[in-house]
Amino acid sequence: MNTPATQEEKNQLVIFLTLILFFAGMATDIYIPSLPHITTVFNTTPGRAGFSLSIYVIAASISGLGAAIFSDHYGRKPTLHISCIIFIISTACITLSQSINFFIFFRMLQGFAAGLYWIITRQILNDLLNEKEQINANTTVSTAYVLSPAIAPIIGAYIAEYTSWRLCFVLILFLQIFVFFWIRKFFKESLSVKKKIPHPVTFFGSFLMFFLRKDFNAAMIISSSAFGGYFAFLTISSFIFIEKLNFSKASFSSIFFVLSGLYLLGNYATRFLNNRNYSKNKIIFYGIICNFTGSAVLGLTFFSNNIFFTSAVIITGAILMRLGLGLMMALSQIFVMNIFKKSSGLALGTLNLFQSMFAGIATFWVTSFTNSILGLFIVCIVFNGVGILAYKIFYSNFKFPNLKYKVLKKMLKKDSLKSFLE
Repeated sequence: MNTPATQEEKNQLVIFLTLILFFAGMATDIYIPSLPHITTVFNTTPGRAGFSLSIYVIAASISGLGAAIFSDHYGRKPTLHISCIIFIISTACITLSQSINFFIFFRMLQGFAAGLYWIITRQILNDLLNEKEQINANTTVSTAYVLSPAIAPIIGAYIAEYTSWRLCFVLILFLQIFVFFWIRKFFKESLSVKKKIPHPVTFFGSFLMFFLRKDFNAAMIISSSAFGGYFAFLTISSFIFIEKLNFSKASFSSIFFVLSGLYLLGNYATRFLNNRNYSKNKIIFYGIICNFTGSAVLGLTFFSNNIFFTSAVIITGAILMRLGLGLMMALSQIFVMNIFKKSSGLALGTLNLFQSMFAGIATFWVTSFTNSILGLFIVCIVFNGVGILAYKIFYSNFKFPNLKYKVLKKMLKKDSLKSFLE
């Protein structure tokens, strides 16, 4: 195993992983300003066009479940290579798409590749850093999710305005080719001991065991509800601002620059509080309050028909929700990985799967409303209300039954079950 021997080499690795996620993240939202136009071009509905966003994260989360197993068996570097090749091929096909079904299918494959990236980069950090270093490094890596939403929609808006939305994906294609050669030349394998691919019974048994832990369920439901609420905004925002409020694509995309700054602020607040030994639960609670307050603010849109007031209210609500996500997302990821240290990749993959499922539900729900602003308010308030309710339940004195060694004991060997739970 070739591991970073110095702090400088560790810092370079963190930057490298951040760039991988940044380029993959650009594919998520670079075309958001073009969603109304894509709806027209493919003669489809806002729901179908918006589904191309949620299918990306759903596919990413499903592939993330298997990513940990394959990277544990074949190594981090070979698995990164495979994911990059899939990303390149699917992106090339997206640029040539002639129907919404074709477009959605290859968005799914693109998301599949992104899911491998998301898990393996965290596994690499888990291979090389202790828990406190991981939290700080993960907040840095998570800036990819800050810079991407800030930069990608702006780039995508100008590309679409002066050329074609298809060239947005041509840019992604070239960036992925660059990543492929970078991985090939510079990345060093971080996995010290390769593992056997587990028996399917063991795999699904391990998957089910996560839900017998109160702290895992808390992190999963709270972070997933927050992600679903914000994803509702992400899905419907271009239709609200461009079609209803008459924003240009460029001015609409600038909103995401502001939102990204708030996510970054939330990330650094997490890092600040973590370094001062605030409890994880307290930091997550701050995030929940921000998210629910942002949802409630959206209700003010019904007190005035003024376009400026409506725009300001929606942006303010989105800012608070984005700040809340910045406080809790990176922390939730590290939290679940360290609950199940020996199955950290699968634990993170499971968390991401449920976050994307909540995002998919939010997408379908928010696009079903004829009044998109009303739909955004209802979906966000319900999802973030679930987050508050989950926090009150899981962090109250309610005792969950201790079933860890009772359930699935017949499915798993006792020794492997014990090592999994340690």
